[in-house]
Amino acid sequence: MANNPTGLRILSLDGGGVKGYGSLLILRRIFRTMVTEGGLEKEPLPCEVFDLIVGTSTGGLIAIMLGRLRLSIDECLLQYEKTGKAVFDKPISQNKLGKMFKKATSSALYDIDKLQEEIRVLLGSCSMEPDCPFVEDGSGSPCRVMVCVTRGINSRPDVLRSYMSSHPTQENYKCSIWEAASATAAAPTFFDPVKLAGGESFCDGGMRRNNPINETVNELNRELERGWSGRSLGCLISVGTGVVEAAKISTSVTTLIRAVVKILTDSEDTAEEFVKSPFGRQLESSGRYFRFNVPQGLQTLKLDEWMETEKLNAATTEYLSKSGTGNLVKLCAQALNDPDALLNMPLFSNRQLRLDNPCNNFVQRPLYQSRLREYFWNFNSTKPQIFVLWGLAGVGKTQLALKFAEMMKTRLKVFWVPADQPSNFNQAYAKLLAQIQPGHQLANATQDLPTLLEETCSQLEASPASWLLVIDNADDFDEYQQAMDPYLPRSGRILITSRDPRFQGDVAAVEDGMNVLPMEEEESIELLTKSIPGRLLKMPTETEEAPSYLVNMLGNLPLAIAQAAANIRDQQVPLRDYIKFFQDEMDPSSSFRVPARDRNARDPRNAEQSVSKTWGVSLNRLRESSPPTVLLLGYMSCLHWDSIPVDLIRQLPKFMGFSPIEFRQMIAAGLQLSLVQEHDLGQFSVLQMHPLVHGYAWSQVGSTDSKFVEEIVSLLCVTFPLTTSHSSDSPDWVLSAFLSSHCRRAITVSENVSLQSKQLARLMQVYSSYLNEFGDLKSALVISTRALDLATAMWGPHDISTFHVSKTRIDCLQSSQMHQKALEDIDGGLEYLNSGRHGLMETEVERLGEVVDLLCTKRTIFSDLVNHQAALEVDIQAVNILTEIRKMEPQSLPVESALLVALHNKAHSLHRLARLDEAEALNLEVLKDSLGSDGSIKVDQSSYHAFLNLRGQIVADKENASPNQHVEALKIFSLVFQDTLETHGIGSRDTWIAANNVLSELAALDGDSRVQLTSLELFELLFSLVSKQGLPQRANHPEFQYALWSFLGRLNDSLELLQSPDFERLWGMRTEFVKVCQMTQEIPSLYTASRANAAGVMLQARGRFELAEARHREALDILNMMPGEALAAKNARDLFNVSHYNIMLALARQGRVYEARIYRDEHRSDIFTAEETYDSLEVRLDRDLKDKNVYDQTVAMMASGDLSPTDQWWLDHATSLQRAQKRYGFFIKPSATADIAEPQLLGDVKRILTFPKTIKKMKNVFPFKRRKLPKIV
Repeated sequence: MANNPTGLRILSLDGGGVKGYGSLLILRRIFRTMVTEGGLEKEPLPCEVFDLIVGTSTGGLIAIMLGRLRLSIDECLLQYEKTGKAVFDKPISQNKLGKMFKKATSSALYDIDKLQEEIRVLLGSCSMEPDCPFVEDGSGSPCRVMVCVTRGINSRPDVLRSYMSSHPTQENYKCSIWEAASATAAAPTFFDPVKLAGGESFCDGGMRRNNPINETVNELNRELERGWSGRSLGCLISVGTGVVEAAKISTSVTTLIRAVVKILTDSEDTAEEFVKSPFGRQLESSGRYFRFNVPQGLQTLKLDEWMETEKLNAATTEYLSKSGTGNLVKLCAQALNDPDALLNMPLFSNRQLRLDNPCNNFVQRPLYQSRLREYFWNFNSTKPQIFVLWGLAGVGKTQLALKFAEMMKTRLKVFWVPADQPSNFNQAYAKLLAQIQPGHQLANATQDLPTLLEETCSQLEASPASWLLVIDNADDFDEYQQAMDPYLPRSGRILITSRDPRFQGDVAAVEDGMNVLPMEEEESIELLTKSIPGRLLKMPTETEEAPSYLVNMLGNLPLAIAQAAANIRDQQVPLRDYIKFFQDEMDPSSSFRVPARDRNARDPRNAEQSVSKTWGVSLNRLRESSPPTVLLLGYMSCLHWDSIPVDLIRQLPKFMGFSPIEFRQMIAAGLQLSLVQEHDLGQFSVLQMHPLVHGYAWSQVGSTDSKFVEEIVSLLCVTFPLTTSHSSDSPDWVLSAFLSSHCRRAITVSENVSLQSKQLARLMQVYSSYLNEFGDLKSALVISTRALDLATAMWGPHDISTFHVSKTRIDCLQSSQMHQKALEDIDGGLEYLNSGRHGLMETEVERLGEVVDLLCTKRTIFSDLVNHQAALEVDIQAVNILTEIRKMEPQSLPVESALLVALHNKAHSLHRLARLDEAEALNLEVLKDSLGSDGSIKVDQSSYHAFLNLRGQIVADKENASPNQHVEALKIFSLVFQDTLETHGIGSRDTWIAANNVLSELAALDGDSRVQLTSLELFELLFSLVSKQGLPQRANHPEFQYALWSFLGRLNDSLELLQSPDFERLWGMRTEFVKVCQMTQEIPSLYTASRANAAGVMLQARGRFELAEARHREALDILNMMPGEALAAKNARDLFNVSHYNIMLALARQGRVYEARIYRDEHRSDIFTAEETYDSLEVRLDRDLKDKNVYDQTVAMMASGDLSPTDQWWLDHATSLQRAQKRYGFFIKPSATADIAEPQLLGDVKRILTFPKTIKKMKNVFPFKRRKLPKIV
């Protein structure tokens, strides 16, 4: 680090309450980088680096701690947390209504005395007097500190300094350190103003200058006239506290005040204005100004949410992890280490050719801008400095180059040469000679063009350190090499923009280039919001997600976003209406009727831009140079735009005759124009298109000939497997998941071109079967219905192929719980199989097998409908038929397996009908017959697990079951659980069913000394596995959801009895578990809504009323997302009413009784029904009060020794005490937690039954199709 540099180093810190914690994290990263970049022995203190630190509000506090108290950044972070907890932990009014009232008036939420006391304590820890003056005596650190404040009497901005200003316009106030710190932090509505000893009254400077950058520069200019005479600014750093969220219109006084404060404290607007000012542009272009601000994650954080340091840490770390920010941090650290280096850079003011400016709505893209600055900043005389920005047309390469040129033109001569055509290049490049040699006359007719171009090159090579040459739109690599490259200098700085990635490596060095990708989402949203008037961007009913939704549909492509904004402005349509129109288009780019116009562009070719125009140029070039690549784009447009396997494309008839070289050249032509990208996934490669290019390719190529769609459908029909396994390890399942998006796209476009074929019917059948297993039940039912309609049209209603398609639709109807329709179709299928119209059946065994398959589906539906008698009758039919089949094929192991499954289903129905003796006898027979003489199992593993589970259920459900019987059941269930977990993992529904069985028996054996495993240990094991591995997408399936819902129900039962800290630990795990469940994009259903409501009920029982309210509201949100038909069902309406009722209770129990009564009035029709069942609000509150009184009496009597749990008084009040202990604390440790004090790892449970390790692989009993054997209950 430079000693006594001439260049001044200044730090400006925004205000933002507790969000200043993030500012400190950013500074810590910069100072850490200073050590590595400068080779420093230790990290310097901020007061040793900065000449001036300026701050507002929280930034003012930090400025004082770093500059005046000379703390390290880590010390400041610790003190920041400590002060936040002490000051913001308890508002003056804890009641929410009171808090709202105080915010809407002049009363403060927090006590300013607490803040001042914390500062005085800090001074003592720094060996300073409590009333130590803010102004230093000159013997200390040369670091100056200035904090912004607002005068209370006239609301005028002012400053307090740690030094004396001699400028005639400035006042020097006398105050102590604690007065200055509390004055700058005294945010209106949060703290009362601070009155100094001299009588002046001040409050938070953030009301006027939350970003103090302008006041910082003003102070710099004042001091340069006096104390800093002869010095210059070497480095100016501005650190923000996050971008604020947009203010919404509201009639609420409180909300209005919040909005006004946000408007007054939006620092980013100030930062934008500063960087656009002449001085700001000069500082940025010379690399002396750095602005850091976290763009996402802190918008909703309030100034007083001191506990959210984890959220602050996460958002700031995410921001610093981005490459663009990292490069900026590196450059900033270098500038701090040697600020004088930047003062020696030459500045050019001589007249240059006028350059285009970046568009008015340009959005900073630091990843690319910082890389360009880092690469070109210093001249390298040892090799040419050629850098390439390459990527898809419309991705913003030219705008990035323009922005960089704007920054560099104060240091270098910048020459801009269009290279879209050789003629344009020649004309522009020849004109450079007049700029390099002002006396040169271009009109010299005797001088031919090649000579002019060579002379231009020679003049540039004569002074390579003084210029930057931008070669824009060099999209034809061959033309560039032949007509342009020979005339370009072999030294100096050259920036090339192109669609062709070959420039990086062939022209520039391999490492000297960047693939310009679509914008980050936050950058895209900023571009969109900058480009649309507020009245069209956010209407009163507009959702917060609308901008995000649109930019993602546009693939975050800058040109597409700019053109969409131009169309919104042209048509004067609100954003939401434009999105609806956009969604209806197969080719989204067709909705861009108006081009994006840039009035800053002087070149007419750049003044109007559209995605169709720019991609049309590329497509026309391919039509001439590589027609097969055009076909490739057509086929790719019939598939999903992402992850298209190259091997799949290779199988298309058009390309099967290509040699490997020809096939490679075809793909390379698309890569060279960035229309296609290729990625190596290890075992195979995939192609990718930008979604808008994909839509354009469909409109221009794919949709022009139905052969494209027909051939893709035929290829997928033979590639996509009929899914038969729940296991994610199954090759069929993995392949289906990978091809799923491509199948959906192919089916969609086939409808667009009105394709009808047998291959399409078969593809829709297998795809709907996959979707049904996956859990996308709505799509599965729609596609299977389309498949059946098409199969009927193509094969006829009585063909066996049509019958197979109808069976897939029956499965989809069953999963969607459309039981009546499914039963009707099953009866129709059975009638068909018994009618003789199925002429293509090869054998009687095949026909009977189909009958059994339909019967198994039918019995499952009856079981779901709790009609176990009907299920039993169907089971008997299936057993009889399979017995007949066994007579026909006595040595068939698959037939034997199917019969065992049918017998198990019969035993299951008997168990459900409480005919336990019959069920047990049949279950034992099935278990015995399942084992072969060699110890192998005759059925698949899942079936054998089902047999064992039924055995455990029968043992546990016997009348007056003894503890020994429950121990036997627990051992059986534990055996199945461990084996299922080892075999299928946490992503299998069978694992969760097995876990629920274990938990049910652990509850029954609560307190039994023979049980080594506790419920808490099992919960923690499962949570740990889920957090590490996640859940598969097919957890969406209702059957899987039901297993998860049952698991959470058992967890809620345990949580009601857990004491702290076990409750807090397990609740935290449960919260994370639910987040993982939601990441599977679970379908809103009665199960998920019930799960949320049940969690709320448990939390109310434990006295966690705010958490409970959130869960009940979540249940309502889920219910409101369900289809109207489902919500009309009685059980759904009951849950809807109860959720409203529970919200009312949760509000009242938080002390918000008035709000609870208002809520009841607003939802009276819903809550009235629930009150009739569960008592009125007043009755429930009266009961709560009585429970609390009983609890308090119990505490007093137990403390005096006058009461024990065996006394009659205790027994008389047992119900009240049971409720109250859950809410206020247990007197006696509940038995369910007796074993959790010293948790043990889950160990092996001794197996009481032999579990064979060998399972024979069997061929399907019905070889004409790949389907599951009879379903297992």
